This record gives sequence, C-alpha cells and structure tokens, in this order.
Amino acid sequence: METRDRLRKIHLDFHNSPLIPDVGSEFEADRFADDLSRAAVNYVVCFAKCHHGMCYYNARQGRRHPSLTFDLLRAQIEACHKRDIAVSAYLSVVWEEEAARLHPEWQQLGPDGTPRHKIPGDRWATVCLNSPYIEEMLLPQVREVTENYEVDGLWFDMIHLDDNACYCRWCREKIKAMGLSYASEEDAFKFTAASVYGFLDKCSSLIRSLKPGVDIEYNSQVRLNPRGGLPHITGFEIECTPSERGYLYFPMFVRHARTFGLPVRGVTPRFHRIWADFGSVKNETQLRWETSTMLANGAGCSVGDQLHPRGTLDPLVYRRIGSAFEAVKECEEWCLGSVPITEAAILVDDDWTDFGIAKASDAVWGATRMLVESQVQFNLIDRAADFSPYRLLILADNRRLDEGTIGKLNAFVKTGGAVLAVGDGGWAERDGRFALEALPLIDHGLTETTANYIRLAESFRGAVEPFDYVIRYAFRQVIAGAGCDSLAQTILPYFERTPEHFTSHHQSPPDRPGLYPALIRKGRLMYCAAPLFAAYHRDGDTHCRQIFARCLETLLSDRLISVGLRPMLEVGLMRQGGRQVVHLVNYAATKRGLAPETIEAIPPLFGIPLRVRMPVAPTKVYLVPDRRDVPFEYIGGTVRCEIPRLDVQALLVIETEVP
Repeated sequence: METRDRLRKIHLDFHNSPLIPDVGSEFEADRFADDLSRAAVNYVVCFAKCHHGMCYYNARQGRRHPSLTFDLLRAQIEACHKRDIAVSAYLSVVWEEEAARLHPEWQQLGPDGTPRHKIPGDRWATVCLNSPYIEEMLLPQVREVTENYEVDGLWFDMIHLDDNACYCRWCREKIKAMGLSYASEEDAFKFTAASVYGFLDKCSSLIRSLKPGVDIEYNSQVRLNPRGGLPHITGFEIECTPSERGYLYFPMFVRHARTFGLPVRGVTPRFHRIWADFGSVKNETQLRWETSTMLANGAGCSVGDQLHPRGTLDPLVYRRIGSAFEAVKECEEWCLGSVPITEAAILVDDDWTDFGIAKASDAVWGATRMLVESQVQFNLIDRAADFSPYRLLILADNRRLDEGTIGKLNAFVKTGGAVLAVGDGGWAERDGRFALEALPLIDHGLTETTANYIRLAESFRGAVEPFDYVIRYAFRQVIAGAGCDSLAQTILPYFERTPEHFTSHHQSPPDRPGLYPALIRKGRLMYCAAPLFAAYHRDGDTHCRQIFARCLETLLSDRLISVGLRPMLEVGLMRQGGRQVVHLVNYAATKRGLAPETIEAIPPLFGIPLRVRMPVAPTKVYLVPDRRDVPFEYIGGTVRCEIPRLDVQALLVIETEVP
C-alpha cells in the first residue's frame, strides 16, 4: 500500500529533556507495535530528534538522549514494518536546545541583538536557518537517518524565522545581498520565504538523492505559501489544534491545500488543550467527529500523541483512537482515491495564510464559515489558480487586485462565471476602480457611521423577514452604472456614537435611507457594500448568513448539494471513479467556562432531505459501510432521497456505473 493511501496515522511526539532519567526503560518493541496495530494504525511518525535536540537513534551527528541505552528508532521501525505499519522519522529543525547550547551564536536574534528565546527561558531556544547549523548539524543528521534506517518518510517541524525576520549576522548579510530591508514588512516576508524555501530545497534534494520516493513533509507549509513549497514536499499535513485555532481552522485550510494535487492529512492532538497536555484525552465522539471531518474534505487522518518517556503507550488513549480509526477503516473503500467536487471558490491573496503579511482576514474566516454552514462545495484558491473549474467566485475583503488577476476575473465572467464581491473585495490595486468590467461601480469611500443597517428590497427578500438589519461596521458607498439593479438599501443611524454624542446603550437606531445601495446586481454579478463576511466572523449575526443565502440562491440556484436549513451539518461531495460519495458530518460542540470547545454527545438528526445534482440517473444509492440501499428519485437532474438518521458521520454512495 502506498503511503498516500494510509489514512490512519499517529504523530507520536517524544520531546524529552536530558533531565529525564529513564527514557525507553520500559519499551518493548512487539508490545509497542501490537498496541498500534490493535488501534488500526497503519502509519506512525517516530522521533529521530526532538525539540530538546536529543536523538533517539545511535547518532554520530548528534547526541543520543543520555538515559536512552539502545537504538529506539530502529526498534520501532523494525517492529512496525513486521505489522505493515509505515514509519516516518521526525526531526525538529529550528527549535533545538542542544544546538543552541553548543553554538549560541547560531540562535535567532531580535533587532536588539538578543536571542529570541533565551536558555533557560519560557520556550525553546530558536536557531537560525541561515546560520551554519543547517550544513554542519542538521543535514548530516538527515543523511544519517535516511541512509541507515528503512524509513518510509521524513517529517520536519518548526521551519520558520520568528517574527518574519532574524537579525543574526548571517541573516543581515543575506537580506543585504538580496537588496531587501528589515524596515519593510513586505521585504521581511520575502526574506523569510527565501530562507524557508532555501532550506527546503537543500533538505529535500538531499533526501531524494539518497532515497527517492519516500514521503517528505514539513509542518505548517500550508500556512506559509503552499505554492512555493510544492517542489519540495510530497503532501500537506495540517496541524489543526482546536483549543488554539478552533474547529473552523481545518475546514478552511484543507480547502486550500487540496487544490494543489498532493495528499493532505489533518493532524489533531488526542490531548484536550495542547500538545503534551498530559493526563487529558479526548473522548471517542470527539475523535470520531474530527477524523470524519477530515475524510469529508478528502483528507487522511492523523492523531497526535506523545509516547511516555519510558516508552509505553497508554491503553485508554489507544482504545479511544482505535474506536475512531476503526470507523475510518470501515469506510476507507469509499474514500481512497476520491477527489472533491466543487462549485465555488473564495479568492485569497498569495500571502493570506498565518505566516503572510495579510494573514487570513476576518472576511475570509467569515466567508468560509458561511459556505460550510450552507453546504456549498468550495475551495480557497490563490490568484495563480485556474478559475475555470468553478461556477462562482467570491471576492471577500482581501487586498486590492493586481492587473493580471483582474484580467483573469473578467475572462471568467465572459465565459459565464458568477462573481460575488463583498466590501473591499473586487477593487483594483492600481487606480481603485471596480475590477469587473460588466458591473460598473464608482467608489465614494466609506460611510462616516461605523454601524449601519441593511434593508432588502421586497422583490429580493425571499424568506428573509422585512427588517432593518444591523451590520456594525462602515459600508462602502458606491454608485452603480446603467443596467444594475439595487437589491438592498443602506439605512443610516441617527448619528455616530461618541462619548459626547450618543443615545441608549449601543449604536443609535435606524433613521433614514442613505444615498447609496447596499447590494447591487447585474446578471450573474453581485456586489455587497456591507462587510457581511467580516461581520459574521466577529459578531455571528445569523441575518448575515440569511442575506448571503439569498445571494447564493440568485447566483448559484442549482447547487450541488441541499440538505435544507441545517447549519450544524457539514457536507462533502467526492468523486471516486464511477460513483459519487456524499459525506455528512453532524456537529454539536459545547463550551464550558473558558475551556476550548468540546464535542461530547452529538444529538442525532433524523429524516434529512438530501438533494444531489447529477448529470445522469444513478444505478444504485446506498449507505456505507453496511451497504444499505436508500430509496431515491431522479427528477430534473437531481437525486432525491432521505437520510433516515445521522449520528456522527454518514456516507452515501451514488453509483452511476457498475464498479
């Protein structure tokens, strides 16, 4: 089995201070591998070197942990391979205490010339990618592990420069040679990217020269600029720690990563709060839901654990992981080799991700949430992507558009593509004009009031009840040209609230229509002057999603999937050979005080009316893994059926050919 088809992976952390006196003292190779096998694991990441800089193999190019008395990595690999469990070797790159101890001059420095993370300190020492560390220490370790161990892959962590720039002497020389300046944030990002990709090129080239075909993975590459890292990796792993990033993080980033044609996995820790939150373990329902969401987005599953220093796996942890992985295993037949079917895309900047200058804006987060809750099948694409596979492009409040992107957008429109632009989305970088030639708009800046109201036209309201709905932010003021229809009006408050000029407790109530429309349409193009997406992300008003739903009904009337109004239900549509597979995942998280969201008991849903648009009538419709037939109708290009019950996850297979 190819490693890309191994959907049940464990990321087994093993960070041990040299102060730990008994590393590996209770390790038994057969028991270790049997515990993994019983939990349905078929791929595991084992440690070659940890953040402390301790090695867990017989290292000549590093320091084996002082209390480890044998080659742990070799024992793990041999035992796992006997049970058909693939093994990838983990090496920490930048966070490395031992390298900083031996060579303090290699540490990353701040602008004041002091180490970014001192030793001892509140976090790891951080060495620099541009220092001799890479050539003199790390790459020799990579060579040693790759040549001497039958690894199926190598997995690298913490590939970054803190704060987008390091001020050590090697970095100062490099940034000067590149003609860049620390004073420019954009230059600092270019410098960071060049440093990261320079390392990736050296490291991946070495591995491929020694052992072609093994997996090469670098943590968080999807968060820098995935396109730049493509030549150096074999797949993406998206670390999606819900306690840090919430449950929207994976659905957003996977919809970007999966557009590049490489395997993708989600990585979630089994811990409640954060990696190495010892003494905590997620319940079976939570792990089952998280792995189900990964499958529903066309991704494999990886659950993070940490091996006890003595070398033993916890039975409770692997009973719970095993419960989730058995469910994955049962439905793998209908997941392997599948590809997402999409109809819409959010256009994002090339540097929109966590390490970029712009980062993911509130508007991108809000648009993602709305689309997920509306069961729209979508991706997030950058400006270099092909727009033609999509029927609808969404321009959220990302940065102004360059001329090349404007040309691609207008070509997309001429071929019949629909576009929804919101707020700052859709405006030209060079001269501030609106990018869509077929939707003539003139910008007159923002409203002076920072909380306004939107009133939908009676002809557009649909199921939205008449009301002046608040959006607690400024609206863009635009004049529409000939042939445009106004679908909603901006309603201004009495006045802007100030300490000297206010009424009641919050924004003043709606008073009068403004001079400018709030929602404009021309054919298959729409522009919303109210920042709906950012408002939904920050405030969560459901009327934002209701207004968005009306826009979808206008621009994307024949949606791929419909399940009625069920925002708690995530749906993924996949193509696998001659069949389509609909993934339905039920979601019900709770908050307890200030703790992270927890999924403990998910109330079942009954009688879900499912509509799937398909060009041909199916030959068979059934639920898996029990292959239970589901009665269906095929009317007007749509498969219509009912899902009788949904607990955590359901997969509906629609056969259009005999497999």
